[in-house]
Amino acid sequence: MQTPEANSIDGVKSFIINWNYRYPLDFWWRKKYSIPFGSKEHLDAKQFDIIVEFFENKMMNESSEKNDDISDDFNILEPYVPGSGKIFRSRPTTQKFSESDSRLLGDIKSLEDLGFSDDGKIIING
Repeated sequence: MQTPEANSIDGVKSFIINWNYRYPLDFWWRKKYSIPFGSKEHLDAKQFDIIVEFFENKMMNESSEKNDDISDDFNILEPYVPGSGKIFRSRPTTQKFSESDSRLLGDIKSLEDLGFSDDGKIIING
């Protein structure tokens, strides 16, 4: 990393401006994780990874905002946490039947208790 002359305030300001033009998401990332400029963590970071993380956060937040009204329909258990890398959320694997569904389904114990019409629809035997 090329550093400005220590005695020049204008040199430091110019360096900061040039750095932020060159790496526009670097400041966002360092602020998010409280990483000091020039630290080992900062120098080890890859700018491509920072860019991908930024756009992942942006896309998932936009998606969450658009889908807030339908998320209940899908019974999403885990909200998206920006920066977690967990873009796939779990959903319940079973659904409780209403009382009327339970009466309709009756005593189905296996696939043998079901029949199929010529067009592939399920017919409850019995």
